[in-house]
Amino acid sequence: LLSRPAVATITQELQITTAIVVPLAVHGRVVGTLAVGFKSVQHLKLLDDIPVLEDLAARVAIAVDNSMLYSTME
Repeated sequence: LLSRPAVATITQELQITTAIVVPLAVHGRVVGTLAVGFKSVQHLKLLDDIPVLEDLAARVAIAVDNSMLYSTME
């Protein structure tokens, strides 16, 4: 992810030191990823944050899948 120049630039500008990347999976396939960056490890409460991010990722994955289905119907 950091190998992409735009991502590396944003990461440096925002001073992100730690990140969690969660797959957006729906119906057994990955439709994207959700990345959340933190300025320091102190902002990261790993055990508390992961279930929330997984729930958010599942909801976003459904929305993305619905959008893709809708665009194929047009």
